[in-house]
Amino acid sequence: MRVALELPHRQAARILEQALRQQPEFLLEMGRGDDLAELRARLVERDGDLLAAELIDAPADLQPDTLIGLYFDARVNLSDQLYLFTSTLIECGDGPPARILFSEPETITVVNRRRFERTNATIAAQARFFFNDEGQGFLGLLSSISGSGLAANLPDDACNAVALVGDRVRVRFELPGFEGDFELPGVLCSKDLDRKNDQTSLGVEFDVQGDAGAAEDLQRLRACLAEMTINLTD
Repeated sequence: MRVALELPHRQAARILEQALRQQPEFLLEMGRGDDLAELRARLVERDGDLLAAELIDAPADLQPDTLIGLYFDARVNLSDQLYLFTSTLIECGDGPPARILFSEPETITVVNRRRFERTNATIAAQARFFFNDEGQGFLGLLSSISGSGLAANLPDDACNAVALVGDRVRVRFELPGFEGDFELPGVLCSKDLDRKNDQTSLGVEFDVQGDAGAAEDLQRLRACLAEMTINLTD
């Protein structure tokens, strides 16, 4: 199952800055039906609202001037997340390598794939969210959990100013009936304000890459969830 979320402008800008630092490969689907329909590029520079990218292994017969003014769809993988955006190609240079200049996208969409079905938390369990090394964090109640992420409800909008979709977050929680806490890093993938009930619902996708301790916690969590599923079906 895929979940697509449109990022706020502030978060979209952060994604572009990350792409500039890490220079991952972009796939560009140009708005034309010929051999140049797909090009690969790497973001290399930013100048105000304009972005520059160098084409990777561009076709030998590429005529950059023929691309000016075309719309294109772009996709890129960053930190195991797929990001999509649309822009317009403004200028091209012959290179080598050939370079293209395009306008900053108005919006960027993040697409997550859930690899595990989520289970509703039938017994109240607390979860504490830490953003930007926030001291005490923000306390809420789990509403659902899986081997790839969780959702929780937090009172009012206390975390609204710091909880931004796309940000890194660390969550500490427990599962009733199992020993020990779990503490897992991840990415905030959803945030919904419920003014009627004075609460905020947060969704997190776990990301333990490069964190051995968190990876062990995630394995333990998945084992506990598997045990819960077996108990429910017995």
